[in-house]
Amino acid sequence: MSVPDKYKFRINNQYQKTADDTSEIDNDSYLEKEWENGYTNFKLNIRAHLKKEQKNKCAFCRCRVSIGTSYSNLEHLVPKKQYTQFTFKEDNLVYSCHLCNFSKTKKNTLANPVPNTSQQQFPDNSQGFNIVNPYYDDYELYLDFLDDVTNISEENFLYNMGVSCMLKLYLWPLK
Repeated sequence: MSVPDKYKFRINNQYQKTADDTSEIDNDSYLEKEWENGYTNFKLNIRAHLKKEQKNKCAFCRCRVSIGTSYSNLEHLVPKKQYTQFTFKEDNLVYSCHLCNFSKTKKNTLANPVPNTSQQQFPDNSQGFNIVNPYYDDYELYLDFLDDVTNISEENFLYNMGVSCMLKLYLWPLK
């Protein structure tokens, strides 16, 4: 069965930081603010951009993100705690539901991490990641669709708590 268009997904238009974003990042970084307590306008701007670009769906499970089902998160594809140099990198941020953000936690998503994390370069293609990257990969190649139902292979299934939002999309197509 062909993949329904509504499930085809890739982030094609990366957010471009404004001068105000850069100024806020520089100022809040100087003040040593944590991600959670600062960078308010930058986070609002990129969240609004990604929400529109991703059609209000989670970058991982593709569930609609709404106040009634799951509040949104800005998720770092490469963990910000381990790789602080990527904290504000536009293509390291995606719009995700709380459940996927929680299930990913701080797992290292890089295919070839270097021992000294401060020397890590951000990958510029899909092969640099061990997860499906919404900036580089065609999401629908990693799932099967049966009559509008997503079928996730066993190796892609993390755990289920009554919702479809708990995915661990490793980088291999279904057979």
